[in-house]
Amino acid sequence: MGSRQDDNRFDLAIVGAGAAGQLAAIAAAENGWRVALLEQMPRAGMKLLATGGGRANLTTLRDRAEIEVAFGRQGRFMGPALERMSPDDLRELFARLGLATIVDDQKRVYPASQRAADVQAALWR
Repeated sequence: MGSRQDDNRFDLAIVGAGAAGQLAAIAAAENGWRVALLEQMPRAGMKLLATGGGRANLTTLRDRAEIEVAFGRQGRFMGPALERMSPDDLRELFARLGLATIVDDQKRVYPASQRAADVQAALWR
């Protein structure tokens, strides 16, 4: 199996293949960057499998003010990120990745399958 000298060159290296690292890699790749995604665990997104009791609570449809109040001081920290990618934007991204989502009565967003493993697989694809 031959390789060219520049096959190992990347525009961006992301350390950590959790959900945030994978989303960052997807965004960079969609903008034409060659991305190296590095992870010390045996598989990408392992912590994701435990979120939401194994159902992967992806986001909430509460508005920014409600989120900031619910998370206290840390809520203000999330404000700029929520402006950049709203919960609806995140749901659209997952739809593009082939993952349907549902909303429960408390405005929490989960994969329609209710399986965190399906989120992990969608991000990896």
